Amino acid sequence: MNAFRTNTLIASALALLASGLAANPAQASSDEKSVSPMRCQPIGPGTTIGELTISHNGIYNPGSTPEKVTCEMPMDSEAAWAATPSNSGHVIVYYSTGSVSGKMACTLFVGSTQMQATPVYSATQAPSISPAYTRTELTLNFSYPSVSSGFDLVPINLECSLTPKVTLAGMFFYESVATDTP
Repeated sequence: MNAFRTNTLIASALALLASGLAANPAQASSDEKSVSPMRCQPIGPGTTIGELTISHNGIYNPGSTPEKVTCEMPMDSEAAWAATPSNSGHVIVYYSTGSVSGKMACTLFVGSTQMQATPVYSATQAPSISPAYTRTELTLNFSYPSVSSGFDLVPINLECSLTPKVTLAGMFFYESVATDTP
């Protein structure tokens, strides 16, 4: 009797597992997410972690020279982005100046020459200097480097230079293409 129950339980569990694996996840027409600056790290040779102050407010450059960070962007679209910039989405980078005027300049890289043969797409924003104690933002539109590369999902990285007394506060990442929802 126990063997029958055990076999029945195992069969039921396997059937439930198989039905769950066969189901497709729901699709969303777009995806937006807040991205913490904790996804960023110093990029050298000129910047080390000791030259930055990291807190719940973001990544702060307390020094007297510009410092650079690189940040991972969590792409999760289920299809290749469009080749035209802004047709697939954008990244907004929020930052603030401290006790002196300053700015942040960023370059967004879509793809990797170590992964694909097609060119890497990049976009750069270098706004004017903002007065001390200013909260501001910059926007970078993205596109896919090439639909012929064979890779629909490629690494997305943001590299930013922070002038002295500037804080990288966070990022807003918006994809206007279909994504799977958990």
